[in-house]
Amino acid sequence: MTLPLGVSVIIPNYNYGDYVGQAIQSALNLDWPAVEVIVVDDGSTDHSRAVIESFGSRISAILQENAGQLAACNQGFSRSRGDIVIFLDSDDVLAPSLLREASTAWTPRVSKVQVCGKASDTYSIAAAPLLGDVVTIPRPLVSYRVHGRNQVALSGLDIPRFHEQMVRVRQQHAYARTIAAGAGLEFSDGALDRSLEYLPYRMASLKLAPAEHEIEGDTLMRVLRHFAAACFVPQGLSLRARLLLLAWAWTVALSPQGLASRLILWRFAAVARPHALRRLLAWLKVVSGPGIRRAAAR
Repeated sequence: MTLPLGVSVIIPNYNYGDYVGQAIQSALNLDWPAVEVIVVDDGSTDHSRAVIESFGSRISAILQENAGQLAACNQGFSRSRGDIVIFLDSDDVLAPSLLREASTAWTPRVSKVQVCGKASDTYSIAAAPLLGDVVTIPRPLVSYRVHGRNQVALSGLDIPRFHEQMVRVRQQHAYARTIAAGAGLEFSDGALDRSLEYLPYRMASLKLAPAEHEIEGDTLMRVLRHFAAACFVPQGLSLRARLLLLAWAWTVALSPQGLASRLILWRFAAVARPHALRRLLAWLKVVSGPGIRRAAAR
């Protein structure tokens, strides 16, 4: 089947003036005959808007007061006209061949095509499996820049970020349940506690700042029980990677605060890992690029 011609690339931006120009240019460089690029600046206070305006009529620019990334994505989506929509973070870049390669995977049953990399697809990840088939192209067709201000990838230990990620994932789970209900499907309340994407954030949040931890009555032993159960749930990770995460969780839980902080930093900030640890993870084949493989490739 031929992929529909109309493609919209939506780029939400907030204070990423140093990066947004490259993101826009990568969208304009896509090897596809009909691409519209919509950039939504969410009330930036840096030089972002000057960069965006420099592209002139080659893009559609929406300048709004700060309302958050989700609102920016929705605003861009409401203005889009493409049959296929790509959400691109303003600090990431697309490979020119992305759409050509995605076209080989598209069928009428497909609701989402995803690749190795990362984009503003949190809610798409939650909804797409309930609306159709999700196809993954196992090649890095989106480049993800790690600079310390990313939502997920860290360059240092940022305790509030663990709380934010827990909230984000729990909201994503609630959204998925809403979509599922609309499709006549159900899944259990405890499904989230079997996710090896979510549990490391929960462990880090509880270990480093229990007073701010959002789950009332949560305990390290309870988290460890959930880790153990999650190791037997297929979720895109090898058995070796799952056991390594379980070992990491036990070590964090039982270690004094200083060592636990270091182990958490190494788990979430690949750039902080000692060289020997990087080589060990590569030898064990449990890393993809700089980090431990994730259940959902973006």
